[in-house]
Amino acid sequence: MGKHVRRWQVVASLLLTTVILFFTNGVSTVQADTPSFDVQAVLPKNQVTKGIEFFDIRVAPNQKQELQVNLANLSKQDNVVHISATAPITDLTGAVSYTQPGVKPDPSARYSIGELFEGPSSINLAPRETTTISLRLKTPVKPFDGLIIGSFIFSSSSKPSVQDDTKSHKIKNDIRVAIPVGLRSTKPSSKTVVPNLDLGDPRIVTSPFGGGAIQTRVRNIEPAFSGKVTGTIDVHDRDDSTNSFRRKQSTFGIAPNSYFEMFTSWGSGTVQPGHYILNYRFSAGERNWEFTRQLIVSSEQASRVNQTQPAAQNNQSWWIIGFILTTLLFISISVLVWYRGKRRGQKMAR
Repeated sequence: MGKHVRRWQVVASLLLTTVILFFTNGVSTVQADTPSFDVQAVLPKNQVTKGIEFFDIRVAPNQKQELQVNLANLSKQDNVVHISATAPITDLTGAVSYTQPGVKPDPSARYSIGELFEGPSSINLAPRETTTISLRLKTPVKPFDGLIIGSFIFSSSSKPSVQDDTKSHKIKNDIRVAIPVGLRSTKPSSKTVVPNLDLGDPRIVTSPFGGGAIQTRVRNIEPAFSGKVTGTIDVHDRDDSTNSFRRKQSTFGIAPNSYFEMFTSWGSGTVQPGHYILNYRFSAGERNWEFTRQLIVSSEQASRVNQTQPAAQNNQSWWIIGFILTTLLFISISVLVWYRGKRRGQKMAR
């Protein structure tokens, strides 16, 4: 009997292990790598704002501008540091981000840092090497108003840089180091440049956070920072006045000639098909904007995004868990019945 009991204990242990693995699946501990390189801006003579660690320079038309950075290989191996230039974008949290490579400038931008950047595209560093390199920009042919904003992004095929920096606007994350750069013209016109918002067409989508949402691109079409923008969105069903709601938008900012992909969660959680009128109101300081847009949600679209609702996902997860636990219980009972039947057979054989 001892062998049979031990066999049953093994089976029970395996079942318990299966349940534990099921509930702990996906939980892991990640240890960050040490940084493989570091980069520091060397501020030029035409720097406008002193005492910062990014470039804010005034440039003459149709000139070659060289900007220097100190680059250090912190690893014990050869290190190739890749360099690119990109436009800024507002991330999902509403903050202006300079760390995303390959961002296309908004169509309202006359110039972009990516187009003005002439190189180099990469630097080879020996182990523990520290050097100063020049980044080449071709300034616009004609004078311009406002700001041209972007960033230089440094990345490595070696271990990622994970240093943080809370004292300056130099931005670092797990895989890239970005140094913002802003250009001002030495000969701007007398025109005062102020931000101006424009709005794209809304569409019903699955929110990055789950569930249905209205996605709308908010654009700043002028070469000036928007400042802190707040807003509200009123959604009215054209054919059903009871199917209406209001959403308050969290504060966000938009860089000059940039945009923000705004996601507005659906009011009731469950998206209903229909023809909706959307009224947007935004304000930044003393400036205000109002927009009216239409949104048509088909039955197919509503059904698709409703499948991603957190409640629906939770219900499906609990259904899966219940099915697995029921299966495990059935196996346990089957093993127990088989074991008892075998024991009775042995007793009858005696």
